[in-house]
Amino acid sequence: MKFVAVVLLALPMMAGEFNTYLADGYPYSVSAMTADAAGNLYITGSRLIIPPTSTDIFLTKLDSTGKIVFTITLGGKGIDRASAVALDPSGNIYVAGSTTSPDFPLSRAVQSTPAAGGSGFIVKLSPDGGTILYSTYFGGTLGVSSVAGVATDSLGNLYVTGATYSPDFPVTKGMPDGRGKVSSPVYQGAFVAKIQADGGRIIYGGLLVGVDLPADASSDACRAGNSYRLTTASGIGVDASGNAYLAGNTSTIDLPATGSALVKQGVGAFVAKVNSAGTGLDYLTYLDATDNCSFPVASLSAIAVDAGGTAYLAGMTTDPKYTVTAGASQTAYGGTGAFGGDAFVTALRPDGSTLAWSTFLGGTDADVARTIALDAAGGVWVSGTTSSLNFPNANGWSNGFEFLVGFNRSGSTLTFAARYPKGGVAAAIAAGSTPGLVYTAGANGLAAAIPTAVLPSPRIFGVVSTTGERVAPFFELGYGTIVTGRIAPGELITIYGSQIGPATPVAGTFNAAGFLPANLGGITVTMGALAAPLIYVSENRIDAVVPLGLLTGVQDIAVSQKAPGFRSVVVETAPSIYLGTDGNAAALNQDGTVNSSTNPAALGSVVSIWATGTGSHFAPLLDGQLATSANNNCHACRVGQPGSLLTPQYAGAAPGLPAGVTQINVALPNQWGSIIYPITLSVNGAATTASVWVRDGIPFGGIL
Repeated sequence: MKFVAVVLLALPMMAGEFNTYLADGYPYSVSAMTADAAGNLYITGSRLIIPPTSTDIFLTKLDSTGKIVFTITLGGKGIDRASAVALDPSGNIYVAGSTTSPDFPLSRAVQSTPAAGGSGFIVKLSPDGGTILYSTYFGGTLGVSSVAGVATDSLGNLYVTGATYSPDFPVTKGMPDGRGKVSSPVYQGAFVAKIQADGGRIIYGGLLVGVDLPADASSDACRAGNSYRLTTASGIGVDASGNAYLAGNTSTIDLPATGSALVKQGVGAFVAKVNSAGTGLDYLTYLDATDNCSFPVASLSAIAVDAGGTAYLAGMTTDPKYTVTAGASQTAYGGTGAFGGDAFVTALRPDGSTLAWSTFLGGTDADVARTIALDAAGGVWVSGTTSSLNFPNANGWSNGFEFLVGFNRSGSTLTFAARYPKGGVAAAIAAGSTPGLVYTAGANGLAAAIPTAVLPSPRIFGVVSTTGERVAPFFELGYGTIVTGRIAPGELITIYGSQIGPATPVAGTFNAAGFLPANLGGITVTMGALAAPLIYVSENRIDAVVPLGLLTGVQDIAVSQKAPGFRSVVVETAPSIYLGTDGNAAALNQDGTVNSSTNPAALGSVVSIWATGTGSHFAPLLDGQLATSANNNCHACRVGQPGSLLTPQYAGAAPGLPAGVTQINVALPNQWGSIIYPITLSVNGAATTASVWVRDGIPFGGIL
């Protein structure tokens, strides 16, 4: 088992806006965040161990200026993922999620035995992160479980929710009891529990399980094809009286809805309130009355609860008839495109029978609200993802794929609406600790304090490779190109930001000596103490080359005097392959023609691809220098398929391009059973994959 604490003391500074990168040399994936009254942030998620055989949990504390106070990691030899974080009134920290580690570090555990296949976990840490106060598996021992949300009350008791297949989940008198129905893998239930502050006793526990599936009048196949009864949790909140509010989603129509429920029968999103005594449900309601499995319904992502017991809910729906209220910010469903769907934000009154307000949020294409938080003034903040070009963007940057919006107390007005690069703000959110600031976190480890009363000052959001490769969080495959803070010497990168360059874009050119400029349009970029060659500068985007001599470790990226330094982590290699418009590798066939679906390569021929982030192997070339001849010097470059990597025919400087771009020539196999061939490029343990088109292959063992 592993438990590591790294403490980095930071001098106190005035709270204010910032944007920074959390991660170390390992890729991070953020899942949850909370803030204390002083504006300190506590961010958790998972850290990929390379080679990718396991993940650790990380917890990072930032002070109000964005400086890292400490980072701890913990876990065992399996896959450990954090999904929730909360603070108690004494500043103790709860982290919870799921683990497959049989050696997960335990202390004063209420469940000491994990389930085969994985269990939920809860860890309580001291305020400095250095001491485990208690640590336990949670969710039952006879089936897979996971924890999705945690919250605390004024006495430090913990409220926890998640999902389980285990029939031995502890249920107390008066609470919903689905234990007789739960049996892996057909039935999954959403659990709720309250745990004593010292972790010594489960005060109450309940399990919500549905059995009946929606009936589809037009197709028996719909019912037959959905045999799994899945009820899961999205999050939990607690009001000032100690009532707990559980939010989640179900594929069933018969959860025990109460008589006063807003919607007594439906499918999809639901909310339940547990009374403060823990003796039963005050209400359980669906959010969408649709009960037909072939018709789209609402899906719930997050919940926040105010002191009075109003539950604020965020998610998405493709149901144009989802209930919204008169006078809400957006009363008309906007998802009319081919990939439609609107986000929604709904405020449910404390008795669960009526809406305080409810609104759509989105444009013509897919929009999903993923997080929600309340500020001290009663404002509601939501972040998420959008594909709609007409998504509200009064305060925003360009046409990014993620959003942050704020609503007034009544939900009638958008007080703030901004778009950000993908991976910038949608992983986690916190509000309420510092007036005028909302805190966000992105999927790959970015964290920001965003001013909401004024337009943001110049700042860097994050960086991506110029390849356009679909770099995803390590367990959110297919999510798309997202900003990060990881760079490698020689890598060609795009720096995204706000007001970081000239209003009129300027493209760089090689000078007479064959070098890219270090000053372009009056803009300079430094990484560490080294000047970066510049390819392109504009108000919100700068393309640059990472200096070849930049040392690994933490290095600041600074843009002239326009923006504060941005914390980045320099790694030895971070290879990525340049892609074409079809998402496959930008490649040339052996005859020099462009590889494409209509012009595939012959099996057994040689194709050329290009990559960056392969390291500092470009000598004798200098920073930003044009390569005029071949130099087969990327000796660490290996290509092939995972598990069968070979030395390429050529791997080195790409003639006609700046130092930092690597050309790779690779021979295709003589036999292949598909029209695309995936090429994996590995450099010193870091790997990436893209495909090229090949002529119709034959099954292995066939005859050419």
